[in-house]
Amino acid sequence: MILGKQFFVDQLDFIFFLYGFAFFLLSAVCGLFLKNAKTPFPLFWLGLFGFIHGLNEWLDLVTMVLPDDPFNFAVTRFIIVFMSFLPLMEFGRQYFFPNHGRVKSSLFYLPFFLFLFTGIPNGLIALNAACRYSFAFPGALLAAFVFLFEAKGKKPRIFIPLVLTGLSMFFYSILTGFIVQKSQFYFADKINQDNFFQFFGAPVQLFRCCCVLVIAGCLLHYKNLIWRDTLGIPFQKSRFISHHWLLVALTTVILGGWILTETGGREENFRNKKTLQEKAKLASLALNPAEISNLKGSPEELKDPQYLSLYEKLKLIRENFPPSSILYILRKVDEKIVFLLSSDPLNPSNSLQPEGVYNERSDALKEVFKSGISSTEEPIILPNGWESTFVPIIDKDFQKVEAVLGVVIEANTWKKIIGQHRVVPILITFCIIMMIFAIYLIQSQQTEYQLNEGITSSENKIQKIFDSLNDPLLIQNLDGKISQVNEKLFNLFQINPSKVGELDFECDLSSPKNDFSAFKDFIQRVKNNENVVFEWKARCFQDKSEFDTEVAISKFTDGHQDFLLYNIRDITDRKKIENEIKMANQNLEKVVEERTLKLSEINKELESFCYSISHDLRAPLRSIDGFSQALIEDYYDQLDEQARDYINRMRGGCRRMNSLVEELLKLSKVSQDPLNLEIVNLSEMCSDILNELKNTSPLRSLKIQIAMDMTAFCDRGLIKIALYNLIGNSWKYSCKKETSEIKIGLETLDGKKRFFVRDNGVGFDMKFSHKLFGVFQRLHTNKDFEGLGAGLAIVQRIIRRHNGKVWGEGEVDKGACFYFTLPETIVIKG
Repeated sequence: MILGKQFFVDQLDFIFFLYGFAFFLLSAVCGLFLKNAKTPFPLFWLGLFGFIHGLNEWLDLVTMVLPDDPFNFAVTRFIIVFMSFLPLMEFGRQYFFPNHGRVKSSLFYLPFFLFLFTGIPNGLIALNAACRYSFAFPGALLAAFVFLFEAKGKKPRIFIPLVLTGLSMFFYSILTGFIVQKSQFYFADKINQDNFFQFFGAPVQLFRCCCVLVIAGCLLHYKNLIWRDTLGIPFQKSRFISHHWLLVALTTVILGGWILTETGGREENFRNKKTLQEKAKLASLALNPAEISNLKGSPEELKDPQYLSLYEKLKLIRENFPPSSILYILRKVDEKIVFLLSSDPLNPSNSLQPEGVYNERSDALKEVFKSGISSTEEPIILPNGWESTFVPIIDKDFQKVEAVLGVVIEANTWKKIIGQHRVVPILITFCIIMMIFAIYLIQSQQTEYQLNEGITSSENKIQKIFDSLNDPLLIQNLDGKISQVNEKLFNLFQINPSKVGELDFECDLSSPKNDFSAFKDFIQRVKNNENVVFEWKARCFQDKSEFDTEVAISKFTDGHQDFLLYNIRDITDRKKIENEIKMANQNLEKVVEERTLKLSEINKELESFCYSISHDLRAPLRSIDGFSQALIEDYYDQLDEQARDYINRMRGGCRRMNSLVEELLKLSKVSQDPLNLEIVNLSEMCSDILNELKNTSPLRSLKIQIAMDMTAFCDRGLIKIALYNLIGNSWKYSCKKETSEIKIGLETLDGKKRFFVRDNGVGFDMKFSHKLFGVFQRLHTNKDFEGLGAGLAIVQRIIRRHNGKVWGEGEVDKGACFYFTLPETIVIKG
């Protein structure tokens, strides 16, 4: 452990150099932050703290090579230390209390200054301890809470460097705020740098340096993450590698600088020891062994002229040695090594006066007395160590070691002598580090410049596209503030471009007449990744005029932050046209309603007229038919064959006319009778109709297929008439086939159900399909097939009354198929 402690004592100057460099690195990182990335931290004050405190640590390095430490220089260093901790305190205060005025800020610092003043009566060292207790510890602790508080809720890649920074700052607050110089101020006599060194075997500055390096490295990594997020670019491997080469280069240079410093220091230490030994040897030759042999080391010899002569000679020899050197002569008396005299002043308090016993009796000194060979004793650990050299004083015959000349130099003085030569490689290391940083900064700036140029160019292109779109567009943060708009929106809302960041769509660009509770629901739906479109009453920002808009809102992200995109379309003209169309439709509906009413009345009058005419025609027809029959019966023998033929034709015409009248009455009845809707089993109804038709031709060859369980919600009587006509047509027009095939079923096409009646009869030509449902329209003559041509017209009237549709498809000599639909929900027509 002693060797380990001695190692760190020897390297204390290099540790102070690294410690100051760590603070300058922290200051540089904060400066880069302020230039290239947005941050919630007041990093100006943290950077100022790093710069001032780094300067102080390098002043401590300077004191290690100065011959002495002037009081004025010590006061200057204290002032610099105090001034460095004030920005650290301000860093935390401005983060947590950014809106404090001057009065509140003064009150914030007042208790800390009061505690600082308590160290004044105890001297400069105690005042330094009071400064660290009152400003360093709370300032660093407050800074640690700043980073830990900001890390809360962040993504892992941001959370980790912030937490490491906060924890490192916390440990730094303890190391710099409690581990102070030893003094009698409060508990500085128990917890101080000396005790820390004895317990841990390393100076506290080494641990502080590690904390500051971690803080600077984590902030640099955090800065690059924030910078990339600010520019909206993905993680770049090339930049990550650049940090690696920087780390490798710095580590290499620092290790190389340390090796160079240590090697040069050891060589200088060896040269100085050799020089000291040579000087000591020359000094021993200047002393007369005979004079020394007469001295016994008693106090009475202090007044002996021979002793005084030797003392004056020793004082003259001391002038050729470094400052703070002491020359003394040792001699063995009764197996004890005692002091004969020293170059220090002659007084009783001098422990090197005659009869003073050299109790340490080091191995090096014993070896000199034994062998007569010069030796050097390594210095004891600071702060009370000495660099010692022993040279024998041999008698004139070179047979016996009469005494030993000892030369000691205070270890601090010796270290400063060596330290003056160690400063040169440290300065070289510093210069190389600055060159590496300059290369890194140039490379970093070039990379960032290129990326900025590329991103700026891309942003300009996107902005041009954004502005060229026909619809006004608006981008809003989730907190409600507008971040970007295009030119169309500037013109639509009459917005001053400089006011964009201060506006809110809901408050500044919307009419108070809107339903804002519904708007909040729309925004919440968009935040839940749903796109919404709604109509909104907008308002110009300048003249407050209102107009109608259609707003479409969607959410998007740029990689680290969510935004809302508003697509706003002015629909004032469209609303005007819609109102006009609405008014026209209302007028049209009124006209249609009036005309429908008139048509309904006309239709009723026509149906009534048709019914009356048909009913009134039956009486004359019956009279004509009756008189014709009486004429034949009463005057049959008196009429020739031609007369009887005329009478039979007249009677046939009356019967045909009567049939036509009956069909007209059926049509009238279909239109007039109310619908009685119920669920009807059409399969059973079709089966009954076919059974009835079979009875008329029992010998006919038939192939009949009826789908099972066909039901419909309809008027039983009317639908039976319709089915009877459709099935009757299939029966009639397939009678000339060897086997009549009739198929009745239900099928679904495009999700809609339709009934059908299909046969293999004579069919029809589709070019005449428009005549199928006309009253008394026939595609076949009475010679081929009997009929009046009113059946399909009746079918169409019935299906239409059920709000359905009927149509036919056929092909000559290949049969026909008639389809009809019956909606599940029936709208009754009058």
